[in-house]
Amino acid sequence: MKTLIRALSYLYNGLLALFLIAASGLVLEGGPLSVDIPVLPWTGMVLARVVFGAAIFGLLSLLLALGGKWRGLYFLWSLAVAAVVLKGYVFSGYRIAPGREPAVVCLAVLSPLALAGAWFRLQDDRERHYRY
Repeated sequence: MKTLIRALSYLYNGLLALFLIAASGLVLEGGPLSVDIPVLPWTGMVLARVVFGAAIFGLLSLLLALGGKWRGLYFLWSLAVAAVVLKGYVFSGYRIAPGREPAVVCLAVLSPLALAGAWFRLQDDRERHYRY
């Protein structure tokens, strides 16, 4: 079961990072636009730069974790994603637009599962390190 959750974690965070890189890259390439994600505190080009940088960090941390290096960074990325998604969509006054509920429910359910997969990966590393 842990292996399945770890695989889901890699898939979810990898696809999310690639999507965020593509979306923010398009905004950065296209010039000044009015961009707003209500659950994040930034807007416009600052938002695009922050999301692009964070997504690059997320993708690099995922690749490092897959290679067995610096798994703690991957856990931090997963923790940040889960915190932003749950705080923004579940524990705030943000109202979901009609028709967008399935996407938000998927994000809200998959983010904690992906965090659990990152935790399992981190714990596997510690178990192997402390074995006699």
